Amino acid sequence: MAQNVQMTWEDQQNINKFGRFHTRFKEIEQEIEMLTAEYDTMKDGLADIENLLDEDAVKVKIGEIYFEGSNDEGIALMEKCIQRKQDQIDELKNESQNLDSQLGELKKILYDKFGDSIRLE
Repeated sequence: MAQNVQMTWEDQQNINKFGRFHTRFKEIEQEIEMLTAEYDTMKDGLADIENLLDEDAVKVKIGEIYFEGSNDEGIALMEKCIQRKQDQIDELKNESQNLDSQLGELKKILYDKFGDSIRLE
């Protein structure tokens, strides 16, 4: 492509959209990392509850408060929390895949027009 390609309003909009999508894509990657670490911690906590010998030993911390209960109540609560965390991760992964697809389309459009004279990412 020639170095003197004219940039149109639509081109600028595509560049701006690419920037927004790329920023959100990176934010999602960080959120998924954080949620995955929380998910792993919850899974470890669930395993710890299942290994308790004392039936009424469970104390679950939610925010700044501890709740006492039976192991079965603790397991049920942890399973719900784990499922919610997995749902959040899945939702973010879907959003990430959609953004990745849109980023690919925008890259193609912009590189086709501007070639090496534009750097994306």
